Amino acid sequence: MLTKLKGFTLIEIIVVMAILAILVTLAAPKFLGQTEKAHQTQLLNDAKVLDDAITRYYIDEGVWPKVGGETSVPLTIAELDEKLYTVGTGFSTEAVREVDADFYDINLSLLKPYMKGFKSDIKNYVLQNPIGSIYILDPETNSRLEGYVATNTAPVASFTMSPENGLMTNTAVTFTSTSTDAEGDTLTETWTGKQAMYTTEGEYTVTLKVTDVDGLESIASKTFTVINATGVKQVASGNGHTIVLMTDGTVKAFGGNYYGQLGTATNNGTATSNPTPTLIPGLTGVKQIAVGDSHTIALMDDGTVKAFGNNWCGQLGNTSNNLTNNANSTPMIISGLISVKSVVAGGHCTIVLLNDGTVKAFGQNYYGQLGSTANNSNDKANPTPILIPELSGAKEIVTGGYHTVALMNDGTVKAFGYNGYGQLGKTANSIANPTPTIISGLSSVKQLAVGNSHTVVLMTDGTVKAFGMNYYGQLGSLTNNSTFKANPTPTIIQGLIGVKEIAAGIDYTFALMTDNTTKSFGFNWYGQLGVSVNAETNNANSTPIIVSELAGVKQIFTGYYYATALMDNGTLKAFGMNNCGQLGFTANNTANPMPTTVSGLI
Repeated sequence: MLTKLKGFTLIEIIVVMAILAILVTLAAPKFLGQTEKAHQTQLLNDAKVLDDAITRYYIDEGVWPKVGGETSVPLTIAELDEKLYTVGTGFSTEAVREVDADFYDINLSLLKPYMKGFKSDIKNYVLQNPIGSIYILDPETNSRLEGYVATNTAPVASFTMSPENGLMTNTAVTFTSTSTDAEGDTLTETWTGKQAMYTTEGEYTVTLKVTDVDGLESIASKTFTVINATGVKQVASGNGHTIVLMTDGTVKAFGGNYYGQLGTATNNGTATSNPTPTLIPGLTGVKQIAVGDSHTIALMDDGTVKAFGNNWCGQLGNTSNNLTNNANSTPMIISGLISVKSVVAGGHCTIVLLNDGTVKAFGQNYYGQLGSTANNSNDKANPTPILIPELSGAKEIVTGGYHTVALMNDGTVKAFGYNGYGQLGKTANSIANPTPTIISGLSSVKQLAVGNSHTVVLMTDGTVKAFGMNYYGQLGSLTNNSTFKANPTPTIIQGLIGVKEIAAGIDYTFALMTDNTTKSFGFNWYGQLGVSVNAETNNANSTPIIVSELAGVKQIFTGYYYATALMDNGTLKAFGMNNCGQLGFTANNTANPMPTTVSGLI
């Protein structure tokens, strides 16, 4: 009798097992083939992932993945086309090395952020000649996996921009990138917007990415130049009026106009203020401007010079209304002045540097500030430009209330004029000093600045020296504060390092720092330091103070008791005395320590 096992006889169980064995034997090849096919499909998919990962890494990082072995220097595309790459270990290089090919191990950890969907363990990823040819080594057989060839070729993009040149920060710009990928498909991407993110004049480069249908990316770049949005090129400040040179060569003016120093007849001979920046009619093609107490000088593109305003001392370079308070509101050419390189204006005088390196001066010369003995110690006018022979070869000239300082091409510094407080860098005296004299102890000078009775010198190492009157701390030290004692020796201002530019007004000083901050010190009755410390007091501010509202200043321009700052974003800020509307808003007789943007300068 046959034995049964849970309802089946032993013979039945043996028969069933035999049938199953035959079925498994017959199905195994097909099943294994499906497994191998799935395996290779996964390898192919991973190859594509790895292919894209390298491309994306290159686009984002700008370099190919770091390589080991013979070099750690990222390869260029040209070099890459001639190299053989491998990933993983256990790879027999001799088995696949081609003529003139080389290989390096790619750092897979760098590619992980780009490898989404990477599942299998690809032991080797190869990129070698011909250009762009890619294949995979099967980790099980260590042989080439057939059926996968990728070009790894990103689309090639071209970049256009409209407008091409003359961009301002308020200009609408269109960027267009057009590319053709490996399959011949054309792709275009366009972006239009304001250039407000470029807040400083200069050269910029914009890069666009173009992505094709396969996810490969290409980059294209364009370099362009940005100029000020407001068009402000230079500012000059006087006793109560402000002159602004625009980038298009026109000039705007605001403030007091008693003597016609604004270049118009509006409110001549009155104390009425003119706080709105107004275009000076007929004054175009201007290269540079300079402002004195109540007169204005304009250097033209053709090298001639025009002047207007007060001419009591002949500071306009002509005899019109000498020794009178009559207005000269129409810009007039100064006869005989041609090939002028730069102009500066003092309290009641004007000095011009010519292209041939010579220097001429005219106007008041009571203290010899014209570098001549003509009419020393009297108020007679000197309307004819006088040659200053001792200044031949001058590099930079600055003039203040009654003294002038010049930086020479040989690095020496010469000074002349009033020296009541030692501002000429020598023992103080109250007589005329008409002869330009070298200031001892000054070398490696980068820039000069003068106030009414003090002189400031920026050194090439970024330190600053100062000398002259220090009643209000305008020399940046405690020495002789609140006294009228002279400080004739150029002395380093302690703690003031990393300075890139200086400016000086009546009894106060500014320093623009290399870290883009601004510091000020000296007299601050009207808030001309840009801070409220000791505003409306005679207290000295002998320690340089950071002006928080003036971070990112391009240049500072100082007047008598007020200042203006041209910011990196092209706006103009003003602060200090505003009795004539010289700050660009309604006149007042109080302190204005807060730097305020001047409107109407577009």
